[in-house]
Parts: sequence; C-alpha cells; structure tokens
Amino acid sequence: METSLSVNDSFKNSKNESHRDSFKIPPHRNIGVWNKDEHHKFLVAVLLYNRDWKKISKFVGTRNITQVKTHARSHLKYEQHILDTANILVSFSHSFTF
Repeated sequence: METSLSVNDSFKNSKNESHRDSFKIPPHRNIGVWNKDEHHKFLVAVLLYNRDWKKISKFVGTRNITQVKTHARSHLKYEQHILDTANILVSFSHSFTF
C-alpha cells in the first residue's frame, strides 16, 4: 500500500514543536525582530570592525553572519532614507525668505 504525502504535510509542525525547533536554531541565537540590546551591540561592532561580518556576529552574540548582513543592509537603507528626507527639508526651507 502506498502512502502519499502532500508538500504541505511535510512542512506542518506538531502542536508541541516550536518555530525554533522546526528550523534547528540554537537556543543562544535569536530570530525575527532585533531587540534594542542587539541593535546597540551591532552599532558598536560596526564602529569597531567596519564590515567584518564574522566579528560583528560574534560581538552581537545572538545573531549569525547572514542575519548581521541583512540587518546592516536594512539599517543602511533606513539611514539613507533619513538623509534624503533631511536634504529635501533643507532644500525646501531655502526656498523661503524670512
């Protein structure tokens, strides 16, 4: 007798299995949104190690190299957005005479 499993069946988690267990994430590593402490450590590490992702990951302690790179990319994108907005506001304010 053949047993057929759908793709969805192979990815279902049991009710007792956590998200962390299903991906085999070590207990000392985090997933999802970075907390304030992790972000602060990230900023300090970037100042210390520039773009040495391995050292930054080790400094943060709870994120792997891929997570650090992704966070850096989104953080830099956010900083660029802030700078662009500030430049627009400065340009706009110069168009007024007081």
